[in-house]
Amino acid sequence: MVRRWALALVVVFGFVFGPGRVAAADSWVGRRQVLPSGGTNLDLGFAVDVLPKNDASERPTGTGLNLEVGHGFGNDLEFGLRFGFRFDATGRAVQTDHHARLFDNETTETAHTVLADPELRMRWNLVRGSVLELAFEGRAVLPFSGDFVLMPAFPLRLHLGAVRVDSGVYVPITFADGTTTTVSIPVQLWIQATSALWLGQLFGYKSRDHGHEYPLGFGLGTIVSQHADLRFQILVPNIEAHSATVAFGVALGFRL
Repeated sequence: MVRRWALALVVVFGFVFGPGRVAAADSWVGRRQVLPSGGTNLDLGFAVDVLPKNDASERPTGTGLNLEVGHGFGNDLEFGLRFGFRFDATGRAVQTDHHARLFDNETTETAHTVLADPELRMRWNLVRGSVLELAFEGRAVLPFSGDFVLMPAFPLRLHLGAVRVDSGVYVPITFADGTTTTVSIPVQLWIQATSALWLGQLFGYKSRDHGHEYPLGFGLGTIVSQHADLRFQILVPNIEAHSATVAFGVALGFRL
């Protein structure tokens, strides 16, 4: 019942706002943090997680899918809705759909079911300059199978010619038996290599109750048509792990 309701929300959202989708043909480093008024984006991503070696010296893999839609209301306000799907037991255990959310590695959700708990998102521009953009963002994960999560955040973007820096502060708060709070500071450095191709390095720092994590990754993207991007990402969630125990995710996605 929950799955049917969730899928129905995606269909209705896309039907209502789909006609105003945003062309992908502007430069990647020049894109704004908030969708323009009437603009809609649909993100579809597929990921494979490669886990540490097991007793048989094999690396188990998990697969997952991310589906997300966003719509701009005015020039300073955007709303979004996200769902995830896990196709196998390993994918459910490690929530592989989180890595299928390309270039947005701030997903916090505790369910380990086939269908991830849906996430609602709101982003509001505080500063919209030619060089600096600063926004307030609020996310809420609805506790259909897992825990309720609230994430206030202040995403920041710097436009420096052919270079763009995406950063900010994200603070997911998970309301379980004991409330837990994480502080995450992503740093992404993007370079516009050609008019249709961009690449970048993904860094970050996360402070959790059990310690610190240092994610590291690489991203690549290209414009394949007037209304579509093709994106690739590889991410190691924590580079401090020993080489024999490190896990990483590889993802491919489209934005329409």
